[in-house]
Amino acid sequence: MAGRGRGQSYSEVSHAIREMLRAHSEASQSLARRLGLGITDATALDHLLSSENGLGPGELSRRLGIRSASATTLVDRLESTGHARRVPHPTDRRRQTVIATDQAYDEVLDALAPLFHRVEQAASRLTPDQAAATATFLRETAEAMRDYAAGPTRDAAGSTRDAAGGPVRDPGRGATEARGAGPVRDAVGEATRGTADELAPDPAAEAMRESAAEPARDHSAEGR
Repeated sequence: MAGRGRGQSYSEVSHAIREMLRAHSEASQSLARRLGLGITDATALDHLLSSENGLGPGELSRRLGIRSASATTLVDRLESTGHARRVPHPTDRRRQTVIATDQAYDEVLDALAPLFHRVEQAASRLTPDQAAATATFLRETAEAMRDYAAGPTRDAAGSTRDAAGGPVRDPGRGATEARGAGPVRDAVGEATRGTADELAPDPAAEAMRESAAEPARDHSAEGR
């Protein structure tokens, strides 16, 4: 079923992915509460857990979109809670890298156990061929999201920038603006607005949402 909305219509699969992204945001905030961390600290920890050799403070600040000084303070907080530690860089001893601790792995896995259980329940209803196709599709979707994240963006002045922060020249922009065209709207957002609730619930998204709704642990560090 194609979605209704302005401009291009999108498939039910695209709507389900968008619903999962919303549920992921809710689950991420729930995970942060369960760990007793602020959402930015929990996001940083997720990056560290996903990086085999850790991340330098500079790379961490770039991924989070925060200043280097703020990233340094964030790493200090994660060290104080036992979730991260600084170690010498594996190839450049003059530099440091930040890695997640075993404590962080254990706490995150424990906090995510209810969510993983629900996702595995949904996956168990798939045939082997369906499971393989779904895994391939999700990996391709994740790759598309990474490419989107690395693509050009606009800065505060409205100039287009690439992933490294450099200017991107758009030869057709001047002609477009001369015709009085305004900024391009978020096509996906417009196409899905008002339609997501009409779609059949996505099992994985529902699992994330229900896990996020479960009571969080009471940590003294919560709310930082």
